[in-house]
Amino acid sequence: MDASALEQIVALFGILIGTLALCKVFRLPSLLGFFVGGMVAGPNGLGLVGESFKVASLAEIGVALLLFTIGMEFSQETISRVQKAMLLGGSIQIAGTTGVVVVLGHMAGLAMEKAIFAGMLVSLSSTAIVVRSLEESAKLQSPQGQSALGILIFQDLMIVPMMLAIPVLGAAGGSSWDTGAAMRALTGLVIMCAAAGLGWKLIPGAFFLIARARSREMFLLALLALCFFMTWLAHSQGLSPAIGALLAGILISRSDFAHEALGNVLPFRDVFMSFFFASIGMMLDMRSLLANPVWIGIGALGLVLIKTVVATVAGMILGLPVRVAVGMGFGLSQIGELSFILAQSGLVEDLISPRAYQVFLAISVLTMAATPILLIAGERLGKVMASWTWLSRWAMGTAESRIGEKESLHGHLIIVGFGLNGRNLARAAKAVGIPYVIVEMNPKTVREEKRKGEPIIFGDASHEAVLREAGIHNARTIVIAINDPGALRSTVLLARKLNPGVHIIARTRYIQEVDPLYALGADHVIPEEFETSIEIFTRVLRNYLVPEQEVEKLISEIRSEGYEMLRKPFAVGSTICQLGDMLGDVEVRALRVQDGSEVVGKTLSELAFRRNYGVTVVALKRGSEWKVDPDPHEPILAGDVLVVLARAEGVGKIQRLLCHEAKACWEPEP
Repeated sequence: MDASALEQIVALFGILIGTLALCKVFRLPSLLGFFVGGMVAGPNGLGLVGESFKVASLAEIGVALLLFTIGMEFSQETISRVQKAMLLGGSIQIAGTTGVVVVLGHMAGLAMEKAIFAGMLVSLSSTAIVVRSLEESAKLQSPQGQSALGILIFQDLMIVPMMLAIPVLGAAGGSSWDTGAAMRALTGLVIMCAAAGLGWKLIPGAFFLIARARSREMFLLALLALCFFMTWLAHSQGLSPAIGALLAGILISRSDFAHEALGNVLPFRDVFMSFFFASIGMMLDMRSLLANPVWIGIGALGLVLIKTVVATVAGMILGLPVRVAVGMGFGLSQIGELSFILAQSGLVEDLISPRAYQVFLAISVLTMAATPILLIAGERLGKVMASWTWLSRWAMGTAESRIGEKESLHGHLIIVGFGLNGRNLARAAKAVGIPYVIVEMNPKTVREEKRKGEPIIFGDASHEAVLREAGIHNARTIVIAINDPGALRSTVLLARKLNPGVHIIARTRYIQEVDPLYALGADHVIPEEFETSIEIFTRVLRNYLVPEQEVEKLISEIRSEGYEMLRKPFAVGSTICQLGDMLGDVEVRALRVQDGSEVVGKTLSELAFRRNYGVTVVALKRGSEWKVDPDPHEPILAGDVLVVLARAEGVGKIQRLLCHEAKACWEPEP
């Protein structure tokens, strides 16, 4: 790469950072920042990136990765949760919007194939903008959010038949029908379906073997290889490369590794997608926008109105309350990012003119920028419309269609790492009825525990996609019990970022990790070294017969002070200073009565251990039966175990009585 290209890349990224910062300040969608950055840096703006700078290849990679990640998010669980909204609502929204635009376009004199193409362009909404906005307003799990999600999933799926339809529409607009092109497209589709069917069987097993190698590099390379192989295969068969990428993502979504795969690919997707959206901005000629601002504004307003009405009707047919349906309609009223992919293919097939393409870009940018305002307007207008008398029959919706009210995890526990600590924690949570989700990186463990019915997902919890799948936004507590210090720190930071109110408990093996983890947002950090010391010290104190209340008080003091007593050589708590007077030389020992001992057949009353030796028998074990405070008149038998309380010298004396021919008669403490 020459110096000129590097200078232009640096200039482009510098502009994009600035525009994204402004979008953050004014709470505008990030996509708008990419468009504006491309406009400013491109040949129609400041000219920092000239026409000679080729971003097409990088943009195509971004498109492939976008479709790949969209396919990975088509999990069976998500689709089953919103299937009614997806199939019924999505069909109504796509067909309704496309139909209205076709009628209006035909009335305006457009050829039928171009009117159909225009309808497909405007029927898609922005998954990225809508989902992000719903998450930020905590409405993704609401009826409005779940219905919108179902329709968005259907729209994303419809990109496949739409991309297949573009060459057909382009051929229909020509002088003659290209039968050979149609047959090649059909043959290519059959080959892609056959490849997808083969992958449906092989991909989960192959990625299980790759994941067992525990190599992140191998896992990532395998993902990208699958994505680009399917992309190349689609291109080689005369189909859109985007179709192959989408199918590759859908294949991955069937495996247990979809969320981990998504977390690995997202950073690459975001980088390359910045080139794609910036390249769209570079193509936007500000002169055409400034030359017709009124008509472009009217077009954007009319488009928002059409999409809002159609989506609202779809919501009401689904049985949603009118307030929710109107809010969803406004939320889906912008142009989607996948429409740009369709538009570029339409340029190639002469379904849209360069001038119309410029108008389309300008209208799209306006509708995307207006999304936050439209969401607020939809919520307020929905409340007003719910009070209208003639809409009263739709005010509450129908109970069977309130998909967003389906029971989901809320206030649950997330367990990161399913080792010994994680397993014990899961057992305890199950015993007391606390709902939980497990995140584990060992594919074999995930497969085995899933068969047992455990709510477990595969993935690295330091990836946002994995924590979102575990329900971090609704979780009450997350316990991170993994051995990787870097991943531990990243997970604590990410969990605090995604849910500022979640209670974070982190377990670490290393003392030096305690303070950094607290600084990153952990509520409690439990270092194994200190806890082991506490457990040993606790057993020592109990052996010295320190009262249980004092032991518990000491443990609480050590933990509440952040293990300060154990971390510094001269730090001594107030409780431990009071224990010295409690430590005596009284011992508790368990001694076995040997066959042939002189005490066999005699009673405790006859032996008078307390008077003669200063020893008190507090318990007796015979076989598997324990007798606390045994009967003093019951004879002692060979094999009995006596639990005695005595000073060291008293224990030695009674030991000689219980043994025969100096055989060992010590037993471990009960």
